[in-house]
Amino acid sequence: MLAIDIGSSSIRCSLEHEGEIESVQKICSLTLNVCSVVDVVESLVSQCLSSIKFENIKVSQVALTGFAMNLFGVDNENEPCTELFTYVNAGEKATDQIVALKQSLDEKKLEHICGSTGTRFYHQSYATLRLRHMDSSYIKRFHTIASFLMYRWSGRFDCPISLSEASWTGMVNVQTMDWDADIIQIIGDHVATKLPVIVSTLFSVGFLETYKSKWPALRYAKIVVGIPDGLAANVGSGCCTNTRIAVTVGTSAAVRVIVKRSEILEFVPAIVQAGLFCYCIDDTRVIVGGALTDGGSVFEWVNRNVRTDVETEAKATSMNPPGIHGLVVLPYLNGERSTGWRLDAKMAIIGITNATEPHHILRASLEAVGTCVGRLIGIILALIPHDSLPILVISGTALEKSSLLKQIIADVSGLSLYEGPFLNEVTSRGASRFAAGENILCPPGILAAVPNRAYHDIYQNDILRKQERIQDLLFSI
Repeated sequence: MLAIDIGSSSIRCSLEHEGEIESVQKICSLTLNVCSVVDVVESLVSQCLSSIKFENIKVSQVALTGFAMNLFGVDNENEPCTELFTYVNAGEKATDQIVALKQSLDEKKLEHICGSTGTRFYHQSYATLRLRHMDSSYIKRFHTIASFLMYRWSGRFDCPISLSEASWTGMVNVQTMDWDADIIQIIGDHVATKLPVIVSTLFSVGFLETYKSKWPALRYAKIVVGIPDGLAANVGSGCCTNTRIAVTVGTSAAVRVIVKRSEILEFVPAIVQAGLFCYCIDDTRVIVGGALTDGGSVFEWVNRNVRTDVETEAKATSMNPPGIHGLVVLPYLNGERSTGWRLDAKMAIIGITNATEPHHILRASLEAVGTCVGRLIGIILALIPHDSLPILVISGTALEKSSLLKQIIADVSGLSLYEGPFLNEVTSRGASRFAAGENILCPPGILAAVPNRAYHDIYQNDILRKQERIQDLLFSI
């Protein structure tokens, strides 16, 4: 199985054969255009397949996963002709556009569409804002990166997108599992007719002869329709039922749980009202959760601007109890998604004095990210039906690097954290498992952090409340 994971900060190609994995990776960013992404992907595929370790093997399937949402248009020559729309690049006018979109609808209609799509569809992280008022005269159809790769490698112009990728655009009705009728009215038929067909099954196609010759190991392989990285992370973590909650902190952060459609559909409006999302997976399951635009990016910002080192991190780790530094941080470098969905939210560090040191800022910033993640976990536990308390399974590069962040999330949530043996490859493994139809409940892995009950009370009764009060005060200005 060959898995291609197109992330927001890197692209990874992983080849798994008889329990062994060969991976190659390139660090990149969302500023890449589609053609550059394709070039990187194809280069990585060639590198991965040339591995001596797996010489002369035959790959059966190619699994695709990527950051969500992503969408772009192609022209009559099937070449990309628009920018790559992502969850972070709506532009400087996005705040005014959101206000205008919301004002064009009455309150009942706005709430109805949110409940129908399981999202704050008007936010910049979804596609409606980009497609509204768009000149589509030069666009033949829209693609995700995954569907474009399928087209490019198979030659099929009608390659669909998965129900999950479509749902992550914020434009799919969770009841009908198709493009939402109200969203179509907002963006217009001239745009909607160019959206790709949605499939809820594991649609697959073979390679063109050109690529079979280029990559002989893929001669008999099928390219499986792509899925969002969030869904892949859940599957790769073994979080395929409501008994496990997946917690991912990479550049961004998210908390997600997979639930049966039949158990949750009537609660979708309440889920959205609470600041979460509900995306479709297939005709039997949905995925409920919340996302932060900034997770590990906050840690990187502090390291870059406060100039921390190993000693700084050691001092930050040893600081107890939580909040002893006297700082409150709002970790919004790139706006807020869950739960307030404020695009204009900014990062703030409150309480700096002449005695404040770099390790205070580092500790307070990690506490801020951990508190936001913990808040999402608490909302999910309150809204999602479960017979017993779920366990938390972690993944992502930021959690891989920081034992302190793991402990903070455990303390805030009051739940133990577990990690699997493939912490930094969980998305690629999830894509492979999903493409193979293996949505299994595997062992959760090793125990990574156990909550300190005294610190849990401090986070819940002091730090979280201070953060919320300051946030409400600043955002009301």
